[in-house]
Amino acid sequence: MTGWRGGRPRLRPADWLEGGRSWPSGPFRRDAPPLVLYSAAFVTNLVTVVVDSGSSLAGGSTIEGADVGAGGVVAGVLAGEMAVTLEVVERLEAMLAVRLWPTREQIRRLRWDADGARD
Repeated sequence: MTGWRGGRPRLRPADWLEGGRSWPSGPFRRDAPPLVLYSAAFVTNLVTVVVDSGSSLAGGSTIEGADVGAGGVVAGVLAGEMAVTLEVVERLEAMLAVRLWPTREQIRRLRWDADGARD
């Protein structure tokens, strides 16, 4: 948990995974907030773009070098330590010239996985 807000602990996106599952593929708990699902799908999209382009996500890479905040914001999002922000999405989409924001279908699939409606 990272911090408190409104008297409740604020969980990291990866904390919403079902027991023993891996970030960002899920599945996620049924009560996971939508931002968790969007963050997971964003990470999947970013990793796909980086792998397809032959780049790296290691520290000091082009992606990390263009980080949008102090303390490794992109690394934190990739690790499921923090939720993606619109600023991160906008800057990385502009830098990579691709769409990274998840589609409705991606979010639907993650929700179905969380609800057990899909294998």
